Amino acid sequence: MRAAAQRSRMLRFLLVGGTATLSYALLVTLANHWLPLPAGVNSLLAYGLSMPVSYAGHRLFTFNSARAHGQTAPRFMLTSAVGYGFAFLIPAVMTDALGWSSHLATLASCTAIPLVNFIMLSLFVFGEPHVAKA
Repeated sequence: MRAAAQRSRMLRFLLVGGTATLSYALLVTLANHWLPLPAGVNSLLAYGLSMPVSYAGHRLFTFNSARAHGQTAPRFMLTSAVGYGFAFLIPAVMTDALGWSSHLATLASCTAIPLVNFIMLSLFVFGEPHVAKA
């Protein structure tokens, strides 16, 4: 992929991912304030509710994927499961176990998860399938 196309994809990723991340941050902040649940559980709920924003935006806009939905959806779900793990573990460790601010845990989640997602979405979920040369 040419450098200009890669920069354009990165900008689209940041726009879609930023929108999904902001929805996550808003939802987890509201959940931490209003729901009497551990921070890790609130984070999982918020992550799950923001997932459709991420899938639709990245499939249609960021990667403009030609792969069938039957291929991308399960791979996206696997990628999301990895993100779910981070979304649970980061606040569970930072806030519930260490007693640090839930805002710091949210910031850490909002930084780590998009980095991992870009790599997985680019290479595994929406990337062009590789055809073996004979």
